Amino acid sequence: TTKAVPSETMEGVDTSTDHVKALTGSNWVAVCSGGGGGSGGGGGDASVSSQASADKMNNRARRQNLTPDERARQNRDRNREHARNTRLRKKAYVEELKRTLTALVSQRDAA
Repeated sequence: TTKAVPSETMEGVDTSTDHVKALTGSNWVAVCSGGGGGSGGGGGDASVSSQASADKMNNRARRQNLTPDERARQNRDRNREHARNTRLRKKAYVEELKRTLTALVSQRDAA
């Protein structure tokens, strides 16, 4: 038989349903780094969205002026940065899994 153990007794590892949902959500890096899993405050300013829209149009116009070689280089650079961020996310996720596994194994062995 196994007994349910509250998440507070698991040596600092949060195994609550909310934390697990946050880890499996799209913003799990912030959860792993201790930034919390809550949704960010929503001050969706109209001036900020209009500025973002204007920036997007400027970037599009600038992209049209690039040569094919420059555009290919820009795509490679963007892809390289995306791949780097993906590797960092995966590394943070694996580290969080290792910490959770270690805590669960030590809890099991202590029982």
